Amino acid sequence: MALQENTFPKRKTLRLKDCDYSAPGAYFVTICTHNRKNTLSSIVGAIHESPLQVCGVESRSTLSKAVGYIKMNATKEIRRTQNVSAVWQRGYHDHVIRHRRDYEEIAVYIRENPLRWRYDCFYTE
Repeated sequence: MALQENTFPKRKTLRLKDCDYSAPGAYFVTICTHNRKNTLSSIVGAIHESPLQVCGVESRSTLSKAVGYIKMNATKEIRRTQNVSAVWQRGYHDHVIRHRRDYEEIAVYIRENPLRWRYDCFYTE
């Protein structure tokens, strides 16, 4: 189907069909900086230093508010110390952690991801 001028395709839903997003749950959240610029942290050896901390949430709507709060406060600090106008990409990606194995795979990813940084397409050093 061809797109008409000034129209965009509809986004497909990212929500799980059988998930109650109003219930308490655990989420893995990915937030990207504008153009994936390295404005939040630095890699020192194999240790990833980041000023952002993980927070617990009660529901997906609370998650959205928490991400907005983190972005707002981090933006204030970043703009105070750096000369940047756009800090974040629009939105964020969240993954519902549904079971223990899911949690363990995410924990391994978080722990090992800094080790893969030098092979990332955004690595510039």
